[in-house]
Amino acid sequence: MSLRNHFLLDTNVVFLKHGSFGACPRPVFEVYQQWQRQLEHQPVQF
Repeated sequence: MSLRNHFLLDTNVVFLKHGSFGACPRPVFEVYQQWQRQLEHQPVQF
């Protein structure tokens, strides 16, 4: 699997600078979304 497949970046664009800021790897973003859903489900308990 290509390293590019680990990101949600647009495949029609060539990103030349990814050091200062950039996309999260797909697995990291998926875990972030899980935590975000948990927070939205019960923000008081979180």
